[in-house]
Amino acid sequence: MAVHQAKRSSASLRRRSSRKEALRSARLRGSVVFGDDDEDDDLDDDEGEQTAELAAVLDPDDPDYDPFAEVDKRVEAPKKTGDPQRERLLRALLVVATLGIAFAGFVVKEILEPPPLQVVEHDDGEELIVAPDGVATLEFRYSESNPPEGWDTRPLDLRGEYLAFYEDDCVKVEWLNYRDRAVFLVRGLETGLAQFELFFPISNTRRVFRVSVEGDRLHEQRHDASLDALEKRSAEELRALLAGKIAEGDRYLVAYGDTKEHYLWLALRAYEEAIVAGEALLATSAKAQLALSEADRKHLTEANSKAGETLGRYERARDLLHMRYAQTFAQQKPREQKLKALRSLMRGIGDEGDVQFLRLKHLLEDGERGYGERWSGF
Repeated sequence: MAVHQAKRSSASLRRRSSRKEALRSARLRGSVVFGDDDEDDDLDDDEGEQTAELAAVLDPDDPDYDPFAEVDKRVEAPKKTGDPQRERLLRALLVVATLGIAFAGFVVKEILEPPPLQVVEHDDGEELIVAPDGVATLEFRYSESNPPEGWDTRPLDLRGEYLAFYEDDCVKVEWLNYRDRAVFLVRGLETGLAQFELFFPISNTRRVFRVSVEGDRLHEQRHDASLDALEKRSAEELRALLAGKIAEGDRYLVAYGDTKEHYLWLALRAYEEAIVAGEALLATSAKAQLALSEADRKHLTEANSKAGETLGRYERARDLLHMRYAQTFAQQKPREQKLKALRSLMRGIGDEGDVQFLRLKHLLEDGERGYGERWSGF
């Protein structure tokens, strides 16, 4: 029993020694060491060992508790006092910059904002007069710095086909657009009023063109005017004119061929003039209460028959020449062959007042997109 008690005392001494060494090391490192209760009970109270010092716990419910106490302990850097003159200068610069930005915005707005819309009547609203089936040319020049809308997007059909710009029941309008001018081919359809316009986006302007289609059809006007003039002649003059115009038409038909494509048109015109001469002779004989002779009736019938035959031949030849000209593009022929076919077609049309002839003439003479050649006549 005594031996066992001695062993226990020796073990207790060794543990105490180890414990003391650990406490010393902990204090040197600033650490906190905790031990079990049994071991602490074995330690002597007189050794006065202190294992750790814990900071006082702050109670938020304490009326003296100040959560900003640690923040207030920090040393704040002294605030610098600003220079009043410098601050006034900065304020002035800020005001000037603000005014400059506002002024620049106003200038940009004025530049980008279009001017108020203006509507301008071409020729002060005076109407372009054209007869049904008639064609009138209207040309308007404009500044290259203020072109109309669409001038650069409308193609120029080198084949000479019709390109509609404006159509209604009264007119058909073609726009042959150039860099510095607009050329309109206005063809009358039925009597009435019409108007079309161009818009100029840079100046924000609409230019209005007015057209009046009035009177009899162009062919009828020409016929009536010629008849009125011939009725003033004597019967002998009218008989000679009737026979002479028939013979003139026959000569054109005989001479018709290459480079003489317009002779069909001239022959047709000669036969039509012969018909008018025969009608004038008939009216003159009726006024004199005389009947037409058999020879006069035969000539008038011959003129009508040849005029009908020549008209059909003329239309077929014109369509053929148009097709040949179009084939030069389909077959990618050189420029000279296209130009030759174009001139042949123009001669085949014959009528310089025909809308297709006018279209082809502008195409021929257009130096920018056309051929840049002059029409020297038939």
